[in-house]
Amino acid sequence: MQKRLYLFMFLFFTLLVNSSLFAISKPDSLKLVVQKKSKPERIKIYYEIAKSYIGTENDSAIKFSNIGILLSNETNNNIHLPDFYQIIGYSSFLKRNYNQSINYYNSALEMFEYRKKKDKIADLNAYLGIIYQETYNYNKSIIYFYKSIKLYKELNDSANLSGVYNNIGLLFYRIGNTSKALYYFNESLNLALKLNLLRSVAYTYNNLSLIYKNSKHYQTALKYLYKSEQILITLKEINNLVITYQNIGEIQLNIKNYTEAERFFNKSLNLSSDINGTYLQTSIYYNLANLHF
Repeated sequence: MQKRLYLFMFLFFTLLVNSSLFAISKPDSLKLVVQKKSKPERIKIYYEIAKSYIGTENDSAIKFSNIGILLSNETNNNIHLPDFYQIIGYSSFLKRNYNQSINYYNSALEMFEYRKKKDKIADLNAYLGIIYQETYNYNKSIIYFYKSIKLYKELNDSANLSGVYNNIGLLFYRIGNTSKALYYFNESLNLALKLNLLRSVAYTYNNLSLIYKNSKHYQTALKYLYKSEQILITLKEINNLVITYQNIGEIQLNIKNYTEAERFFNKSLNLSSDINGTYLQTSIYYNLANLHF
């Protein structure tokens, strides 16, 4: 069995910026007042409720978006209609329902193109690029990524541009074009460092390590992983720290530094147990077993 290092991928969803504004009790309190409001006000409330569930309760995000869509169509009020489509598209992506995600993203994209909302169009092209990459349709993926790059440049949106560069780097890595992958990872890193986007910096460090690991420049790969580790500790990103420790352990195993390999595999295993990360534990146990052969 061939060992592999794990990749980090950025997801773009501008509504997530605002979702933290809602306290845990906010959706419940909104649900209590919604029936007392006029239909246009209800559409707005259902939008806020759906938005508050993004990334935490995807089924609820979809449910309240669908209610908002029905009410929007009933009242011929489409002000939030593409936003509902976008929420369902993102929530469906997180549920790995890729066909549904594509359909709703395309519906949102059509409406935002009609409204000439360049920032939304850029985001949706980036989202579609990610979905097609995840479904191995690399030709479509790269088309959407390049569209989003063009728009983000026109918008001077360097933060999201950094993310797209990272994702297109992953695409080229997956199809074996190492030189282009390295180029885009470095473009992503330069922007992220300039903007002090620590999470983006950590993810791109991890992805750069893949390039150097595969070319057997193990010390350079480790240098990037240790940098990623320190940032992820600061950000308390336990899930991604589990992956980073496993990546470090795999490289230490490759260079026959068995003590360090075991130390990092165990760190990964302990953290994965803390977060109930059973989906990663099989790989960790496999790597630990390799230490004894």
